[in-house]
Amino acid sequence: MIFVPLGGGIQCFNASTLESLWCYKGRKGSCNSPIRYDNGRIYVGFQQGDFVCLTATDEDPSDQTEMKTALWTNYSTAGYWWAGAWTNDNYVFSVDAGGALMVMDKNTGVTVQRIQTKADKVRSDVSYYNGRIYFSTQSGYLYSYNLTADGKVDLENLIEPLYFGGASTCTPAIYNNRLYIGISGGSAFGEDGASILVADINPENGAMSKAYLVPTKTDFGYCQTSGLIINGYEDETGYVYVYFLVNSAKGSLYMVKDKPGMTEADPESGLLYTPSHEQYCIASAVADSDGTIYLKNDSAWQMALKRSNAYLKNIEMIGGNAVLDGGKNFAGSVAEHWFNVDQGTEKVTLNLTANEGTEVRINGVQGAKQDITLTGDNTNVEVTLVNGEDTRVYNFAIYRGPTLSNMYVYTSPNNGMGKNYVMDPEFNPVKTDYLAGYSSAKEIMSGYVWFVKNNSTDTIKATAVSGIDDYNGGTLPEGTELNIRTNYKGETFVEVEFAEYGAGVATTAAIKLTVTSADGTQSRDYLITLYTNDALPTLTLGENAVVERTDNAAKVAVTANKAGTLYYLAQEADKAAPDAETIVKEGKVVDVVAGENTLELTGLTKAGYNVYMLLKQEDGKASRIRSVSLKGLWTLGDVNKDDVVDLTDVAVLLDKITENESVSLSTGDINGDGVVDMTDVSVLLDTLTEK
Repeated sequence: MIFVPLGGGIQCFNASTLESLWCYKGRKGSCNSPIRYDNGRIYVGFQQGDFVCLTATDEDPSDQTEMKTALWTNYSTAGYWWAGAWTNDNYVFSVDAGGALMVMDKNTGVTVQRIQTKADKVRSDVSYYNGRIYFSTQSGYLYSYNLTADGKVDLENLIEPLYFGGASTCTPAIYNNRLYIGISGGSAFGEDGASILVADINPENGAMSKAYLVPTKTDFGYCQTSGLIINGYEDETGYVYVYFLVNSAKGSLYMVKDKPGMTEADPESGLLYTPSHEQYCIASAVADSDGTIYLKNDSAWQMALKRSNAYLKNIEMIGGNAVLDGGKNFAGSVAEHWFNVDQGTEKVTLNLTANEGTEVRINGVQGAKQDITLTGDNTNVEVTLVNGEDTRVYNFAIYRGPTLSNMYVYTSPNNGMGKNYVMDPEFNPVKTDYLAGYSSAKEIMSGYVWFVKNNSTDTIKATAVSGIDDYNGGTLPEGTELNIRTNYKGETFVEVEFAEYGAGVATTAAIKLTVTSADGTQSRDYLITLYTNDALPTLTLGENAVVERTDNAAKVAVTANKAGTLYYLAQEADKAAPDAETIVKEGKVVDVVAGENTLELTGLTKAGYNVYMLLKQEDGKASRIRSVSLKGLWTLGDVNKDDVVDLTDVAVLLDKITENESVSLSTGDINGDGVVDMTDVSVLLDTLTEK
């Protein structure tokens, strides 16, 4: 059976079929506490005061919505909020929202003991460990009580509560006389900020003391979920792993690596995983027997983290004053990482440490320590780990010079609550010129540019370029410094206020973000032009933009936001991309209308092409360059292009390579590695002779 707390009651489902079995409607208030099942009965408290006991039996299988009646009800004026019960043979234990520990007779519901704690706010389940019960409070106290032989609270041998300061809503997770809860602050221990508290329990007298804290304050939230303890590695390493989810806008998963006797956090303890679907989280992590961890949050997504036999333990980059992930510690559970190095760096050495028995390949070459030659502003490195049947891939981007790691534009100063401006092109740390458009007839006064630095030690400066309101009927002079603001989550943004705005008004404004290294020797400028109501021309190419392709012609579907002149240039695929000036000067011209258009290309061959285009208005405003690829029609291996692949093509390919002549990838890249070389000659020869 599955028991589901509802806004005003409980519903029971068949665990195999998910068919409803019965319902219970409470007298008042919602049911938001965990349900305790024990020997055919369930026990749970309601927000407005009732604590009830119900039988789990489906008395009327023919009625899926039969209404249950409580066996007994116990009322508390404070009510129960996130307060799950614990039961033993004779009694039910739960803590109401006002901090009173309620001990009720299991069969009648009569209050046997009511113990008012120092806390006036509690949202914790009662947990049990080695003859004692435990619960946390929002008033800064962690409580434990001994139990008598008949199962009640032992009032003659009380345990001093541990005062940690701040607040906690965590149900204590306990193992090996170590207790784990998330707390909102550690001020009682001379430390500030949200943390995971690891406490020692004296097995003789139950006294509790702080062992150490694992900070979670970088997530701008604290763990209100309960810890998941994994002890599957204890026999091998002596350690257990405890997982907590943070109730922050990111909803990150933190890990504590712990064993008895530790008095400070292990270096591996801390942030483990931030889900791609970030949102607040009050659901605890769970695990299955294979070690897969399951999480969910307010994004309505559920995620699974699978245990891997291949992983990186450490990473080092030598040369270029390399900084990993903006100065953060390496997180081996994350697949995507980046390095920033000095602008003039030409080569670095990548030194990787994997777990025992794992083979490391860097860009397909075996070896955990290799030199990497840097090309352009960014170089991508693929690391593949192989351990038996397990394969894992990490991707590293190496950026030369200061960069941003992300940038986006909203209509609101509340991140995630506004609407997106469409970025053109999509953000890339080394692309520095962007349009951000929002098409709407509404009055839009501002845009908000949100950004994230790659390196936490870099500095950011925002300056006006054009079109920004000066509050005196004009625009701010170019170079005027703009205020960079930080929200409560530590996220940074710049407000761009349009000098011209109004319903249906098409307007533009531009700013420059300058990222500078800590020593002031390196910098990078990002230009962001915001516009509304189609103030600038734009072109859109869909996924199926190529609607027709023949041996000598093609048709491409193009959507323009306004009428204008379309300049386009078709080049064979192996040529470098042209700039806007080249497209206008060397390309062809056709007038287009606002909406859908069909661009007809003639004079082509079977070769692969890239078609570049831009839209211009009479006032000289131009769109971004758009491009679409036309697939080559030559047969792979038909190097001499006679529509037959035979040994003649092997000879022609060999001659061209030895004479250093260019060969189209569409015909000569036989093994598909992006390069035409002697390997392709060998593969083509083998293919033909084995037929």
